[in-house]
Amino acid sequence: MTEITIRKRPLVSLHKDTLIYEASAVRTSANAVVDDILSKLPGLDVYNDGLISAQGKTVQRILVDGKPYFGTDGKQATRTIPAHLIDQIQVFDQRSDRTVFSGLDDGQRIRTINIVLKPTGHRERFGQQIGGIGPEGRYQVGAGLNQLGVKRQFSFVAQTNSINQSGYSLPISSGRQINSLVDNVSTDGGGMMTQSAGASIGFSDRLGKKVDLATTYQTGATATQLHQLTNRQTFLPPSFSVDSLQSDLASSQQSMTTARLASHLLNTRLNVQPNAQTIIRLNPSLSINRAERHSTITSQTFTDRQSLLNQGMTVTRSNDASWSFANTGSWMHRFRRAGQILSLSTNSSLSRQHNQSINQSYFIAGDRLATTSINQYQYATQYYNQVSNELMVSYTQPLHSQQTIEFRYTGLTDYSSAARSVADIDSVNSNRLAANDSLSNQYRNRIINQRLGLSWQVRSTRFSYAIGFDIQRINQRSTVGPGTAFLNRVYTNVIPSLLIEPRLTNNRALQLQYQTYSVTPSVAQLQPVVNITNPLVIYAGNPDLCPEYTHTITVNYNQLNPTTYRSLYAVLITGFTANRIVTATTVSPIGVQTIHPVNSAGTVVVDGTVSTGKPFQARFLEGQVSSSTTLKYSSGVSYLATQLNVAHTIMLSQRLGLTVHFWKKVDVNLSGLASYQSVTYSLSSQSVPPVVNVQLSAGIHYPLVCGFQLTSDLTHVTLRGRPMGYNRHYSLWNATISRSFLKGQKGEMRFQANDILNQNQSLVRIVTNSYIEDSQTQVLKRYLLISFVYHLR
Repeated sequence: MTEITIRKRPLVSLHKDTLIYEASAVRTSANAVVDDILSKLPGLDVYNDGLISAQGKTVQRILVDGKPYFGTDGKQATRTIPAHLIDQIQVFDQRSDRTVFSGLDDGQRIRTINIVLKPTGHRERFGQQIGGIGPEGRYQVGAGLNQLGVKRQFSFVAQTNSINQSGYSLPISSGRQINSLVDNVSTDGGGMMTQSAGASIGFSDRLGKKVDLATTYQTGATATQLHQLTNRQTFLPPSFSVDSLQSDLASSQQSMTTARLASHLLNTRLNVQPNAQTIIRLNPSLSINRAERHSTITSQTFTDRQSLLNQGMTVTRSNDASWSFANTGSWMHRFRRAGQILSLSTNSSLSRQHNQSINQSYFIAGDRLATTSINQYQYATQYYNQVSNELMVSYTQPLHSQQTIEFRYTGLTDYSSAARSVADIDSVNSNRLAANDSLSNQYRNRIINQRLGLSWQVRSTRFSYAIGFDIQRINQRSTVGPGTAFLNRVYTNVIPSLLIEPRLTNNRALQLQYQTYSVTPSVAQLQPVVNITNPLVIYAGNPDLCPEYTHTITVNYNQLNPTTYRSLYAVLITGFTANRIVTATTVSPIGVQTIHPVNSAGTVVVDGTVSTGKPFQARFLEGQVSSSTTLKYSSGVSYLATQLNVAHTIMLSQRLGLTVHFWKKVDVNLSGLASYQSVTYSLSSQSVPPVVNVQLSAGIHYPLVCGFQLTSDLTHVTLRGRPMGYNRHYSLWNATISRSFLKGQKGEMRFQANDILNQNQSLVRIVTNSYIEDSQTQVLKRYLLISFVYHLR
């Protein structure tokens, strides 16, 4: 088996605010891919669903040589590109295109990984072809072919499987132990039983010296089965009584859902640079989706004294069809005077969603479940339409060598409409429909959002800062049906911003940022119509909602010791939201909940993470140790039975990781996660026990005799503090034995065993401002798979 063992440069370095990892410092197998490198880097975590986090923040964008990879699925790059083609892995918070072009920082950041290829990586074709089969109908088939030239690039990937792997990327390689440490224990597919197929084809080319064109088409289809058990505890105020006794509510629900989904996505990027001073960019995209669902839900509601209040069953068959078109465009021009820049950008979108459903519900409640009963059989049609256009104009003018000022204007028009039509179906003759006007409604909403502002930026050898100030005016006009406007409001906001970056040494970086922004309510929240699809939980919109207004303060700090290569990353985020849109819940004496959105006084969030990593080396071993500590506090509100309820939530988690390479042959990964979560409700007379989640994981990659390789990982999970039936401890053990052969080790046979102990589970807890919900979902358990993989390179 061919191995990469050359180590010429240090593993990690820091350049300004960019962490740079040298791929040559990481030992990988011959058939490894980018994911195998990322999983061994301190501060980076790669999870079994393809999610990547860097220093505790989710990576949202994957670049290859500074350019977006084909499509929007980052796994397509990290699970496709061979490790031996990689020169560097760069991790940073990418700034907006306008900031890069003008030099005036607008504060926008996206956590990004840039994969830098070696010069030889632009000449080599690569890909995987895989075929696998196992008992009980398990299979996996896929093919891929890629070439990333300097001027012309091509990518094709297709796959189909019955082992809960969705998307367009091929499976992970056999040489990596996946990271299964998550705060809510789940598996691939989100706990669903999934069969999927997908394909992606992309092409990019440099047309002459001035035009770059890239186009990607992706299509996918999935068939899912979801069997879920849910228990929810809703906390009620002491003054509320059920059967003349104060009580909280406990509800249990069992659901079975089958769904078939199909999707198509076409995306194009066009960059034109007619001269050195001007850049034109266009990014149109078209998305088409269809879905068929069938669900059966049975539910019961109890008091905390185990007295049955109500029970019901709902059967729903629905068909969804939606499409959307979006286009972003920009024109940026530099004038002759340095720093003098004019830019125009547009964002336009058009979307339509159509839903048809047949809903049959049965509900009984009251004394001995005979006082109240509902048996409804309804046909519903729902439409959502939205047209949005946004224009942004900015002009940047240098004051002198260290100071720049920017003037900007943003205008947005958003037209949205929703129409819901409900008809009662005759229980004897299903072809006979009777319109139900009380549950039907047409709603239109128009928002004109205008924003005028300026920013002043100062750069010096010691620090830089940017101060921004905007005035925002929002005009909202809403109508119901063909009638006249019943709502016409104007909101005015002041939007300040501040960004400070001290100039520290090359091994340290500090950034402080203050931002404000407003969010208008969605048409679904505004539409004043009652939805009683589930007669036990009734939802109604609120046309009187106001926009939210949020303040955030973010502090980021990076540090790297150039001698020991110890890295430190810390981030602190604090936020306050005024006019926060929250839920108001009223409960009838028989336990029926009616929910509608309202504006609240405000919510507070404080979230801090500190991550460290350090490589080490001895005579016969080398590796890295990493640690990540997160503390989060939130204070949110809701309304229960017209009374204000304040929820205080504290979460503390600690992650530890150790990666060791013995004798340059054996890889061992050890990791652990311990999390603690507590929540208190101001209206509840009962204390909520804290929840403790402990996960321990170990993985090994070991060369056996005759060229065979063993990869295995074991994760043990312990859950405490949850309701009866949800306090579990179990182990998840996976193993793969593989052997490479053929010329250049291009062929590979794999024998894969997933969940050998047959104990896999999906347990998720959701904590809101008014209730706590625990759910258990049926998951894919033990399966075996024998596969042949051909690595084209």
